[in-house]
Amino acid sequence: MKSNVIIMVAMAKNRVIGLNNQMPWNIPEELAKFKEITLNNNIIMGMNTYKSIGKLLPNRNNYIFSHDKDLKIPNATIINGFGEMMFHLLEKSQENFYVIGGRTLFDLYLPLAGKMIISEIDKEFEGDTYFPQVDLSNWKLVNEIEIPNTQNIKIIQKHYEKVYFQS
Repeated sequence: MKSNVIIMVAMAKNRVIGLNNQMPWNIPEELAKFKEITLNNNIIMGMNTYKSIGKLLPNRNNYIFSHDKDLKIPNATIINGFGEMMFHLLEKSQENFYVIGGRTLFDLYLPLAGKMIISEIDKEFEGDTYFPQVDLSNWKLVNEIEIPNTQNIKIIQKHYEKVYFQS
């Protein structure tokens, strides 16, 4: 069975994805591509990612991981553990779930993901949070899209699919 989990991340040349719980860059054209892909889908984020965005992302089902069992965020589904999220993934197996950060969730969901969408920003940024190393031998590059932007930074969005071996 193919996975409905998709890792979605923008990362700098030095694998940076965050600095002080914020994205260390502001590239509206990359964010527009993110919005275009995730609109009307399910997104999974950690509490720090939610706090850094500062709001729920509109026109998406927002799933937020938190250790706080009493946390209530109107119009969001609060997830307290991996098993609880697995229930939602199985219950909605025909729908895509985009894991959008942070690092802890990328570590948790990379082994389960069936696809990855990585926007590679061809510039190094200072940061304190990095995207994990991924062994790409288990992944097939299926699409590359250049994202033109007003800052003239080369951004290539790479779409990968997991290679499943049949026995």
